Amino acid sequence: WKSSPISGFSLGEITIQPNGADMVVTYELRLETAGGPPRALRVVSVWQQLQRGWVLIAQSETPVS
Repeated sequence: WKSSPISGFSLGEITIQPNGADMVVTYELRLETAGGPPRALRVVSVWQQLQRGWVLIAQSETPVS
């Protein structure tokens, strides 16, 4: 990330689904960098609610072709 600073981004296709005490969030992330072509990633993250708020407990990214 340090060698290619992000010049822009967008989020799309966002879904939030409960899974027991957790929430599963999926979305498509598009990144634009100053020195390269745009990249698209499918992101899945799992959030867990604690007493003081939400905590990210797992995340995965898959390139979109």
